[in-house]
Amino acid sequence: MLNYFDAAKKRDLKVKAVVYLSKDGKREPDGGAFDDRGDVKNVLLRVAAFANKTEDLVNGWLQPLLEEAKKSGDLDLAHLLIQYIEILEEIGEHMMNTDVQKQFMHLLRQNKVYRMQARTIADLYNRRLAFAFEELAGEYSTEEAKRKFGVYSAKSESGRYPAAFIDVVTLGGAAMRIGIFDYGDNRIRVTTYSPEERGEEALRGLQDEVSKILRESFQDKPTMWYEWPEEEDRLKSAINSVLQLLSQAR
Repeated sequence: MLNYFDAAKKRDLKVKAVVYLSKDGKREPDGGAFDDRGDVKNVLLRVAAFANKTEDLVNGWLQPLLEEAKKSGDLDLAHLLIQYIEILEEIGEHMMNTDVQKQFMHLLRQNKVYRMQARTIADLYNRRLAFAFEELAGEYSTEEAKRKFGVYSAKSESGRYPAAFIDVVTLGGAAMRIGIFDYGDNRIRVTTYSPEERGEEALRGLQDEVSKILRESFQDKPTMWYEWPEEEDRLKSAINSVLQLLSQAR
């Protein structure tokens, strides 16, 4: 780097900045290479490869360059930039996670209260979907839900399959069930079926309409599950639409 700087000075070129790129933008040049070069240090600009900030290499230069490549139709350059950006983001996120972990461990070593609070938060997080299913079942256990949709039972069973279900009576007294399944990784799926044979026969006549409601609720998503909690409203809207269909068929 110094060779380039000195060569530019010899040609009477004005060096406006010397960019030093590192993973986090905090590192100093190895071995104190610029310690005795005040002329270099005065124009030294430290840039992070990826720090989730507007001035890092990814957001400040590569992303705008990628947009220009897409607009100009240079697909080879765009593909190369996408791969480069993904690599830098992965490295940067790993570093940020490591920093957070170090700070967290420092807090745990400091105070027993922090350790107790951390354990409580971890327990709450691990039971997040169980709480969500309990809340969901509770919403459909109300008198309003019974009156509006004909719900006669709504329960959650943590660790069971399904994790929650809503039962209604429809078509000649046949029982219908909406099952809410925990697919792991905060993914929830909804299926309509019947716990009895005559209910399955009745449901076959409505299955196309039920499937259409669920498909439309995913809009342009390639996957057929709901992300929780981001798509909680979409999940409830789909359940309400299916319940409305079943209640109209009673």
